[in-house]
Amino acid sequence: MAPPFRRLITKPELYRNSHSLQEATIITDRKRILHDLEIENDRVSDLLYEDFNIYQANFDAQEDDSAHQDLRASFIAWFMIFAPEVFPPDLAREIASFIGGSLERDEYPTYGWHNTLHLRAGLYGYSKHEGWLTEALANLSHHNSSLRRYVARTIAPVAHLIPASNELVLESIETNMREHHFFNEYSFLLFRAARGSDEAKLDQLRRWREKFKEHQDYDLISSLTGEDPVPNPYAPQFRRVERYILLRLCSKPTALPIQRLARVGSSGVSDSMARIDADQVLARVETHALASTFVIPLLDVSTLGATVHST
Repeated sequence: MAPPFRRLITKPELYRNSHSLQEATIITDRKRILHDLEIENDRVSDLLYEDFNIYQANFDAQEDDSAHQDLRASFIAWFMIFAPEVFPPDLAREIASFIGGSLERDEYPTYGWHNTLHLRAGLYGYSKHEGWLTEALANLSHHNSSLRRYVARTIAPVAHLIPASNELVLESIETNMREHHFFNEYSFLLFRAARGSDEAKLDQLRRWREKFKEHQDYDLISSLTGEDPVPNPYAPQFRRVERYILLRLCSKPTALPIQRLARVGSSGVSDSMARIDADQVLARVETHALASTFVIPLLDVSTLGATVHST
């Protein structure tokens, strides 16, 4: 499933214990709610279709309803990423077609391009086609700091699938440092969570640390190669989406989506009786490097040894 393409000119020229306790409480409460909760695949499909139908209906009002639209798109995208085996292939094709149509909208070159980034990330996780993520990765160094963070948050759920050697990721991080952009922890933590060996990532971090010795991000780079866990700005987003997913999984569609009626007829009865454990979906999320309150750094043994020797 190859993505549609339109060239743009938008890329710009703790307290640890208390956080850990809060996080453990959230996880425990969620597991208690989800214990033994099984969801029929048909109902998962109905919920996904319903949110996508609402998402499309509100697309023109995206700027006025961005928080709700982001949650709807994230709900859909996360199932493509973390539970692709139960995601309806017809819905994936419908989403791809919708994104293709959005390329022709007048507002696409200015602000419309980032309205579908959550869904693009979902299709990347579902199809593993790199083209779905090119738009987002190319704008990790956007001149607008709010937009940089927004783009990074849409990428975060699939960070573990992106090669750490991805040129767009590496170029964006260097551009952010050269331009002295703020909030660079977002792109650095994407790199930390990316697919690749710890040693290769350490080598790259060492090169940046050597190249940007007097840079504002020097301490950040050093913390990613140190001993202490690094505060994770993505954690609130992961928790917020998880809560929304939990609410949706515990609910029922308000009406049978027209796509389901087209598949099974007016009776709404399907032959599929497959089921999925609700906690299984969120368990996959919990193993993600950016899902917890803190991110585990890449321990630079050589630096640690030097520090110990000097003392």
